[in-house]
Amino acid sequence: MRAILVPGSDISKDHIIEIQDEKFHHLKNVLRAKIDLKVLLLTGKGEGRVFRVIEITNKKISLTPVSELETKTTSHEIDIAIGKVKKDSLDLIVKQCCELGVRNIYVLNSEYAQCYKIKNDRIDRLIESAIEQSNNFYLPNLYEVGFSDLPYEMYQQIFLFSLKKGNATTALTGRSLLMIGPEGGFSEGEENQILALENTIPINFDMPILRATTAVPCALGYVYGLRP
Repeated sequence: MRAILVPGSDISKDHIIEIQDEKFHHLKNVLRAKIDLKVLLLTGKGEGRVFRVIEITNKKISLTPVSELETKTTSHEIDIAIGKVKKDSLDLIVKQCCELGVRNIYVLNSEYAQCYKIKNDRIDRLIESAIEQSNNFYLPNLYEVGFSDLPYEMYQQIFLFSLKKGNATTALTGRSLLMIGPEGGFSEGEENQILALENTIPINFDMPILRATTAVPCALGYVYGLRP
């Protein structure tokens, strides 16, 4: 179902929601919305509700609720930290994270990372589009941080995907962080710093070197498979 992200809107009340500005133009001119079209409205905070188009004017589209409010929770919160890769690769990775339910995305300025400044407005639009396309009830956060600035202490498990060592057999418990290096990988010093953490679980896949855009969904799928 076509979804529209409406952060800040109270979709729990039985009242009409009006879509205006950029979202209005997209819904009317790109998706060619018509009367009675059903649309899933998302708040980005775990709430969604189906609405029906009841009026289309030159400036707005009005919708009324036709279902009960639906809320979703997840049994495990999984975040990802990845060394800053090339822009087109980062775009794809952000979309993949939205589709696969990542809650927080940390883009690391690690030793071998690419050197450019992320344009937040552009990334925000990309995330919003990916959330709407995937019908994800949660809007992820994206942070650009230094390698040493990661909030490691927040996580019960840190999965380090390495070319050198490790194989996780433990069940997924608590809040988890996946760490994947940029195109050149993490430096030896960075890997040693991560491995020195008490809750780090190193993982090595017995396969050829993966591009970051392949490693991210592969790693997420592997960790999701550890859920009890």
